[in-house]
Amino acid sequence: MKQIPCGAGLIRAIFSGLDRIGEFLPQLGLRLLLAYEFWQSGEEKWNGMKWLGYNVCDNGWKLPLIYLVMFLPLLFSGPGKLSLDHLIRRQLVR
Repeated sequence: MKQIPCGAGLIRAIFSGLDRIGEFLPQLGLRLLLAYEFWQSGEEKWNGMKWLGYNVCDNGWKLPLIYLVMFLPLLFSGPGKLSLDHLIRRQLVR
């Protein structure tokens, strides 16, 4: 029978799970956004629209969304000791 962690073991188990999620989830969003943008620009070119260029700022909402999605991997895993997970861990595990 598997022992259920409690106390410090539970906190370590939670952070271990969050670390695994934090490794792929922000990058997955970035990859999906990139795939969507490639698909949309390719579809417009296939249909004969916008052969000379692809404008990401048609409606004004796409560029801020792209910046937000690109910022998430940096926030969750990029800057090391300045990352969000490191700050949370430092506050909870003392």
